[in-house]
Amino acid sequence: MTVSDLLRTIDRKLDEFLARKDEREGYLDIRRASEYLSLSPKTVRRLVSEGKIPGYRVEGKILIPLAELESFVQKQPVEVIDIKGMADEIMKKIRSA
Repeated sequence: MTVSDLLRTIDRKLDEFLARKDEREGYLDIRRASEYLSLSPKTVRRLVSEGKIPGYRVEGKILIPLAELESFVQKQPVEVIDIKGMADEIMKKIRSA
């Protein structure tokens, strides 16, 4: 491992540590918020820029309150799918083919 590789590893580990510190304090960075929401980081950035999720710029990175993410998720509409009805329709088509 070169000195350059070692410095990159230390830098990455420090970023991970700081992100976890923010998380313990009730905030997630864009990457962790995107994992929490199962969305891409680009989509989370867009939601923040549109004001749909509040984000705060701190030392060059955007932090999002975990409570606000939970609230955002709860406000999203839930689509109910009739799986049995869909399966029945598929079976009818298969039988009639």
